[in-house]
Amino acid sequence: MFRRIWSFIMSAVIFLCSLVGIRIGGTGGSGEMISYGSSKKIVTISLDENPSTGYRWEYASSPEGVLLLTNDAYHSDAPAGVVGAGGVRSFSFAGVKEGKTVLTFSYLRAWEGSPIRTVVIEVTVTADKQIEAKLLSDTDKA
Repeated sequence: MFRRIWSFIMSAVIFLCSLVGIRIGGTGGSGEMISYGSSKKIVTISLDENPSTGYRWEYASSPEGVLLLTNDAYHSDAPAGVVGAGGVRSFSFAGVKEGKTVLTFSYLRAWEGSPIRTVVIEVTVTADKQIEAKLLSDTDKA
C-alpha cells in the first residue's frame, strides 16, 4: 500500500514540475528569458506559464517609475482544442527615465499568495533610454 501511495505522490510531483515550466522559455523559440528590441529600447521577459493550473506570473518593480509596461501577452503553441497545455507569458518594458530597478516575477495562484517560483531581474536604463537587463536569481520552490 505504501509503495502505491509513494508512486502516486512521485507521479504527481513529476507532473506538476512539467506544468511549472522548468525550462526557461522565450518567444519565437529563442530559448532566452531576456530579449531586446532592435534598438535596445524595449526589453521583453518571457516565462513559461500554464494558466490552466491556476498559476500566473505577476511582477513588481522596485523602485517604480524607471520602466513602463508596454505589453503583457500569453501565447501557446498548442493545437486548438488541447486542454491544459502551457505556453509563454511575455512582459515588455520601455525605459521611462535613467536609473536602475529590480523586477521581481512571482509564479503563483492568486488565492494562495505564496509563489512556487520567483525570478529577479535587474534592469538599467541609460540616459538615452537604452535598456540592459541581468538575471539575478531564479528560485524554483516546487
